[in-house]
Amino acid sequence: MRARVEQGRWPHDAPIGYLKKNKRVVIDPVFGPIVKELVLTYSKGGYNYSDLASLAFKKGIMTKSGKKKTTDQMKRMVTNPIYAGFTVSKLSPTPVKGLHDALVDLEIIKKNTNIVNGVVKNYSVQGDDLFPLRGSLLCIICEKTMTASAPTGSSGDRFPRYGCNRSSCTKRATGRAIASKGIDVVHEDFRDLLRSLKPLDEGVGRLYKKLVLRVWNESFAKTTESISDIQKKIERAEKFKVNVTAKFINDQITEAERNLQMDGIDNELASLNQELENLSEYKERNEGLVDTAMEFVSDPEKFWNRAATPVKKLVQQFLFPGGIAYDFETGFGTIEKIDSYLLINKISGKTAENTNLVAATRIELVTSSL
Repeated sequence: MRARVEQGRWPHDAPIGYLKKNKRVVIDPVFGPIVKELVLTYSKGGYNYSDLASLAFKKGIMTKSGKKKTTDQMKRMVTNPIYAGFTVSKLSPTPVKGLHDALVDLEIIKKNTNIVNGVVKNYSVQGDDLFPLRGSLLCIICEKTMTASAPTGSSGDRFPRYGCNRSSCTKRATGRAIASKGIDVVHEDFRDLLRSLKPLDEGVGRLYKKLVLRVWNESFAKTTESISDIQKKIERAEKFKVNVTAKFINDQITEAERNLQMDGIDNELASLNQELENLSEYKERNEGLVDTAMEFVSDPEKFWNRAATPVKKLVQQFLFPGGIAYDFETGFGTIEKIDSYLLINKISGKTAENTNLVAATRIELVTSSL
């Protein structure tokens, strides 16, 4: 199978936007143009993943259970090399020119990847998506949380920024030249800070790994067990359906009795199949979750860039539970000065083997929100 991928073939199911015909991948005449529009729309900026999922839903692209695509599903769509005519998978992670036609240029996929990774800015102009550090940034002067705003300039453009508007922290009160700073600069300073943590301290990494693996393993095991139980129920219902038909054939029940029992079985099967579809979708979505989550240990900056806003905030709470002071003139300073990170280091060193710390660090929420 790996050889087929390396030859530019695609042995798996075709992603949305393509169809499999005679073992060849061809553009879906219905969904192909829609996927192209979504990928191109994201590359132009201004859309967050929720907006994009809503747009996709309106155009008929949704989950198997008829719901909007998740953040991770939209990220994978807009950065999938297959839409640029390339094949790449776990079997062959190096992109190979595929034998199928492309929907967009490779440069579009590269640009989208840079947007997802935070290399290229993509203003979503919506609350916390625009200000992920809100609630974590502390003013260096008053040591209270900063505010976030997007004032309009004379040109009519908006300039999103972080600042502290308390009377004790104004330019006049402090004699400082800067009392606020644009989000691009602050976010890049935060990325620099995360890069300085790469990889995370061994104690922190060990604690996080233990918690993530435990939560993921328990959740995955329950899902697998539930799928198995539902499949058994479906099998029993199908057998019962056959038995009802056999009884009717042998004149053991009337047609009315047969129809009544069949209606009940069909309703039960419809409910079970829907539940099975939902669980299977959840299982598929979470199979690679642990790999993604463990990226936080090896490369916290990359993980933060790719994470949805709620996960970004939980990462910030894990690393800096007491918040983190930011100086508009000098930035975050050196890591040695960040007491909250030193605190979590101390905690992890003492209790890395104590998985009861989940409540304090809320890692369960991090894994469930990815």
